[in-house]
Amino acid sequence: MAKSGHYKELVSGYSMTETTTGISCTRVFIDTDPTASTDLPEIGDSLNLLEEKLKTVLVVQIVTTKHGDHPSNQMYTVTYSNAPGNENTANNSNDLPISGGLSGEAINIKADQTGSLFIWKDDKTPVAQDLFKKILTGTFKVTKRLSTLDLVKWSEYAGKINSIAFTVAGQTFEPNAVLFNGVEFEEYNNSLGRRRWKVGFSFSTKQLPAGVSGNTYYGWNHILDERKNEFREVQDSANKVGLYQTANLGLLISGAEAP
Repeated sequence: MAKSGHYKELVSGYSMTETTTGISCTRVFIDTDPTASTDLPEIGDSLNLLEEKLKTVLVVQIVTTKHGDHPSNQMYTVTYSNAPGNENTANNSNDLPISGGLSGEAINIKADQTGSLFIWKDDKTPVAQDLFKKILTGTFKVTKRLSTLDLVKWSEYAGKINSIAFTVAGQTFEPNAVLFNGVEFEEYNNSLGRRRWKVGFSFSTKQLPAGVSGNTYYGWNHILDERKNEFREVQDSANKVGLYQTANLGLLISGAEAP
């Protein structure tokens, strides 16, 4: 975050270079103008968050020197670069990069299911062949840059569904609708040469409308009862737990990214 104060940028000190390997930029500021109100960039700040090609051009160096023949006068030469490893960071899970898609899952309904409700509409005779019911499912991946890998914690969450509402990219999923599949990660060095990991958290969603109103949804612990043609919640008769255990999946992607 830029440092507020009485800083003035010298237009004559601005330069930008674009090459095949990236963009670099230099800006110069002084602190001797009491009427100035420009903020001084700090390490990791973006050159321009509103412009696509410049938002990953980050401050990598600040050189402070004296000027004006006075010991208290400071000049700041700020260097930007988007060399490999420079990427914006997010402090809120809603701002994290997300990718994914919606698809379908086919449920097979066996023809020999005793008591099946399915009959031919015209003559009311039982349907003596397998049927397939299509339901909507989705997958998405949330990417985050971290300074450490917490493999033990992540493995404990794998295969569990969200115990409370789960919000990502401005979308909120009902409890039990999101399944955590696992993670993939790739090591890189940031602009300061520090070791970092780009981690992708993989999830699957299943939201089945529970009623006409559509205000309530069934999730991963509801299975199609082929005899009744409705989704019903299943439970382990011995331990009284669902098919999938639950956890607060929001904790996986909460907290600020590593610069």
